[in-house]
Amino acid sequence: MSKFTLIGSIGVLSLALSGCGEITSWFEGDDQEPVDEEAVVESYEQFAADGFAMAGGYGDTAYSDPSALPLTGSAEYNGYFGGTVSNDGTPIVEIAGEMVLDVDFSSNDQALDGQVTNIYDSAGNQYTGELTIAGGFIDRDANPNSQDTFGASLQGSLNTEATGDVFITGTIQGDFIGESQEAVAGSGQAAVTTLGGIYELDAGFIAAQ
Repeated sequence: MSKFTLIGSIGVLSLALSGCGEITSWFEGDDQEPVDEEAVVESYEQFAADGFAMAGGYGDTAYSDPSALPLTGSAEYNGYFGGTVSNDGTPIVEIAGEMVLDVDFSSNDQALDGQVTNIYDSAGNQYTGELTIAGGFIDRDANPNSQDTFGASLQGSLNTEATGDVFITGTIQGDFIGESQEAVAGSGQAAVTTLGGIYELDAGFIAAQ
């Protein structure tokens, strides 16, 4: 996992409103509400800009040494999760939301949990529901230059009138950043199932204490 790759993944969200084809083609129904362009700017683009700025702030910060992670205590990280939903590699729509990740340093198993909430897409939809991060582990023997320090499951059910039910099932993985684990950053992959088909989500996240 590269922090520069992460920055690019989050940064692409700020370009989503320039268009990425028929971005509503994954929706099951034809009766869709008009896109509220002002709402998109105030919510979706703001998450993209804030996430990009946060990621850029840690671009020159070294990974935390996994073997030196605390053995006690906990930390809460707040930030942003965003990515691209694709159909066989063709981008369809972008999503972005707010992320909370709770870490229990006293355990290597069941050590992380959290949520992604307040999710918007580049078609102007705000989703009800949330994505749950659970079952997280910490690998204190990992080499963060080539391996992930932590991982967890990612799943949830989302809904809008335009899309209907959207089911997401996948994983996240990443690393701690800074000598005092000031931040976390990583990536995620998931299957996205709707009434219109099954798609792929490739995502990035950044969060800080």
